[in-house]
Amino acid sequence: MDMAEKERIARYRDSSKVAIARRLKAARMMLNFNQKEFAKRLEVPYTTYNSQESKGVPGMEVLDYLYKNHMIGANFILFGEVFNLPCDVQDRIIAALVAHD
Repeated sequence: MDMAEKERIARYRDSSKVAIARRLKAARMMLNFNQKEFAKRLEVPYTTYNSQESKGVPGMEVLDYLYKNHMIGANFILFGEVFNLPCDVQDRIIAALVAHD
């Protein structure tokens, strides 16, 4: 798959809350966590994370965790920038976006 197709799937440059929520969910699903498990990893209440994901408004603790632990940068979550992700992460997160659309 070429970069243009990956950017289309990731909705590159779409910073709407719907697009952010979609990418945030794909990142979580790529890691094989449900929302409760992911919230526990983040050390935040489930209701806090659920609200962040469903509203497309991730907190800094979410963005920080994804980058430090899984190399998923804030530019991907917020703007759909795929090209900055490591190749293996690109492939896995694009697959998660496609699978959970």
